[in-house]
Amino acid sequence: MYTGIGAVLSAVGTVGWSGFGLLCLYVLGLFVILGAAWYVLLPGSSPPGLPVFIWARMVRDAASDVLPFSQIGGIVLGARAAILHGVSNPLVYASTIVDVTTEMLAQIAYIALGVLILDLRAPPTSFSHSLTRGLLIGLVFAVAAAGVFLLFNPLAGAVALTLVVGAMFIFQGAAELMFAMEMRPASGWVGMLLSGIASIALAIIIAYGWPAISLVVLGLLLGINFLTTGLGYIFVSRAFKA
Repeated sequence: MYTGIGAVLSAVGTVGWSGFGLLCLYVLGLFVILGAAWYVLLPGSSPPGLPVFIWARMVRDAASDVLPFSQIGGIVLGARAAILHGVSNPLVYASTIVDVTTEMLAQIAYIALGVLILDLRAPPTSFSHSLTRGLLIGLVFAVAAAGVFLLFNPLAGAVALTLVVGAMFIFQGAAELMFAMEMRPASGWVGMLLSGIASIALAIIIAYGWPAISLVVLGLLLGINFLTTGLGYIFVSRAFKA
């Protein structure tokens, strides 16, 4: 779809040069975060620094916006930009697969959260029900596609899933801590507090050891989380029965 430079300049004029500058700073900050997320996937002995991966990520997203088959073309050009700055081919493509897998899983999680919020907050009309149903169908296909991808890329899937699980532990721990503070001084609040602290501690362990930890203790950490969370909710249920 052709827009034209006039429409672009008109939009810039609407927000003003200061607003346009703030928008550029926001996008630049986002690229720093995305580049850092890619950079931490590589071993510590990798010679290129963080700016290389920030630049490669900018190339990747810029190419994705202008090329046909944009996602594939952007991924390839972003990887090529990192290779031209001294990163070895195996490291670039392996880390790119993990990076893309992590993004895919995070997008599926956010879509699921959005569908849940839409179902809970949208007025009960035929349009909202149709929209929710369509999004659910799309989400099912996305999960199926992710499952097939992880089936053929188990290593990348394990690393990406570990990162997603770590983020889940952080949100779970924060929610349990807030719930414990709301319950206090009712009986059972200490159990919920300890469960929240354990979830955040597990997230810190994952952050410290990731990505090497992905192939070793992911199942163990999930088991510990299930145990501590279960005990916390047992304390809460006993308190409510009392």
